[in-house]
Amino acid sequence: MSFDPRVQGALARYQMQVNFVAPTALNADTVFTDNDTALTFYQPLQNNKLLDVKHTIDPVAGLLYTLFVRRQDLSRKRIGATGDFLTAFNGMVRPNMPRGLKAGWFQFVEQQGLGALTAQNYLVTFENPLAV
Repeated sequence: MSFDPRVQGALARYQMQVNFVAPTALNADTVFTDNDTALTFYQPLQNNKLLDVKHTIDPVAGLLYTLFVRRQDLSRKRIGATGDFLTAFNGMVRPNMPRGLKAGWFQFVEQQGLGALTAQNYLVTFENPLAV
């Protein structure tokens, strides 16, 4: 079964909100959940780019989060920390962006390094659609 290209375009996603529950301890990995689909991983078939990652609501002072992309082999790359994702950013390109994202299984993983254990959400924008 194939979809009409107009329907496929509607199913493709350039932007998504990812949610992290409050971690169980400082510096513990917390895996994202997609706000729309409840998925906790993706497996794109083509290379893509992360164009932007920002907080949906900026964390209060004293909280420090670090965001990573983790692969199926559990290797991971740091995307940035709290100050890199503030909503007030008004530059042309955020620090560490755009970031290449190779095809294949991945998760967003967050670690909270300071402050009271708190849930966090991000808005992530891709260069190409991320089909779901």
